[in-house]
Amino acid sequence: YIRTRILAPLGMKSSTVSTSSFKPGDNVAFPHSKIDGTLQVVPFQNLDNVGPAGAINSSAAEMSRWLLLQLNHGKFADRHDRLFSEKQSKEMWAGQTILPIGTPPAALASLKANFAAYALGWGTRDYKGRKMVGHTGGVLGYVSRVMLVPEENLGVVILTNAESGSAFDSILFHIIDQYFGVAPTDWIAAFKANDELDRKQADETLAKVGAARNAESKTSLPLEKYVGVYHDAWYGAATIRMESSGLTLTFDHTPGMIGDLQHWQYDTFKSHWRNRQIEDAFVTFALNSDGSISNMKMEAVSPLADFSFDYQDLLFAPKSPAEK
Repeated sequence: YIRTRILAPLGMKSSTVSTSSFKPGDNVAFPHSKIDGTLQVVPFQNLDNVGPAGAINSSAAEMSRWLLLQLNHGKFADRHDRLFSEKQSKEMWAGQTILPIGTPPAALASLKANFAAYALGWGTRDYKGRKMVGHTGGVLGYVSRVMLVPEENLGVVILTNAESGSAFDSILFHIIDQYFGVAPTDWIAAFKANDELDRKQADETLAKVGAARNAESKTSLPLEKYVGVYHDAWYGAATIRMESSGLTLTFDHTPGMIGDLQHWQYDTFKSHWRNRQIEDAFVTFALNSDGSISNMKMEAVSPLADFSFDYQDLLFAPKSPAEK
């Protein structure tokens, strides 16, 4: 549908909807991710099962065609017909969900908005008196930013093959300030200072969590009692096994998501994923009054874990032998 109804009419000939279309020697940017502190090339992430969440592969040149269409309210820039109506364009940019504004940290104080809302697939806010319409994107090894300033007939697309949102925002606001003719800001320094503050606060939080840990505590049950298949209504099955090295946790629908469960304290373990591109998680078991396991909950270890590692939304219950 995307290929035939959007990419083809816009002449986005090299844009694709799956990494499976890549061939050796193709002119593509390889994904990069920090693994244990070192930036390195990582494999392409297969998103075929969740295509709408980020499977389009494109370039700045071809994405610009999409931005021109948006700024032209659905009308093709080089044709007389439309992809969608002006009425639909206005509806897409109309706020549907109010978003909290908050107070930016000191380094980014000038980015404070007067309003923010989520529209239909677009985020809206204001900056320097203009309405901004945009969205970010992020998959393993890449982050991107698209921003429209309708009043200025301006569109910006930034595609990166690493995972720094501060990088694309530094570029974005540098371009916008130049276009608006306002006094320049050293956005690289500002976002760097904010990142350093976030890291400092995260390190302090992790240090407090580590200091509060009761390393001498024991589990309520023998390790083999935690073995079994667990089910979450949204995700499905996860399996805990006993291996020679101890307990392991496997997310059954996610190949390669295997974690070694290291006892943290009481009935909480830390899942140290063998694939170091996955954020480590605390895994906590709750017991019934008879000593059997009631459920298993999770949360990311690091306060800086990307929001897509939404472990906290999972609630695993053990499957009975009959259900297995």
